[in-house]
Amino acid sequence: MASNFKIAVVGLWHCGEIYSACLAELGHDVTGIDADPIVIEGLSLAVLPLLEPGLADLIKKNLSAGRLHYTTDFAAIQNCDVVWFAYDTPVDDSDNVDMMPMHATLEQIMPYFRDDVLIVMTSQVPVG
Repeated sequence: MASNFKIAVVGLWHCGEIYSACLAELGHDVTGIDADPIVIEGLSLAVLPLLEPGLADLIKKNLSAGRLHYTTDFAAIQNCDVVWFAYDTPVDDSDNVDMMPMHATLEQIMPYFRDDVLIVMTSQVPVG
C-alpha cells in the first residue's frame, strides 16, 4: 500500500464494525465513532453489536496493534483524512426509509470536517 490514512468510520452497527476492523487490518489508523456509548464500550472490548465470524479476533488484533480506536467523540473526525459514513439506514415495517437520523448525524459531524477530507458514503440510501 502506498500510504496509510487516518480514517474515521461513522456508524458502527453492521457495516461500520466490519469497515473499521478491515481498514485497520489494511494498516490504516482507524477511529470508529458512534453516538451509542454501549456500542463503543462493547467494540473496545471486541464485543460486537452483530456477530460476524472472525471479526472479534480481527478487532482485538488491531486494537492491540494501536491501529483501531473507538469513541463517541465526533471531534475525532477533525484529525482524519477520510470520513467513511457507514450509518445504517432505518426503515419502517413497509420498507420506507427514514433519512432523518442520518441527516441529523451528518449535521452534527459536518463542523469537524477538514477542508481537504475525503467523504465516503456506503450507507444504503435511496437514489437522489
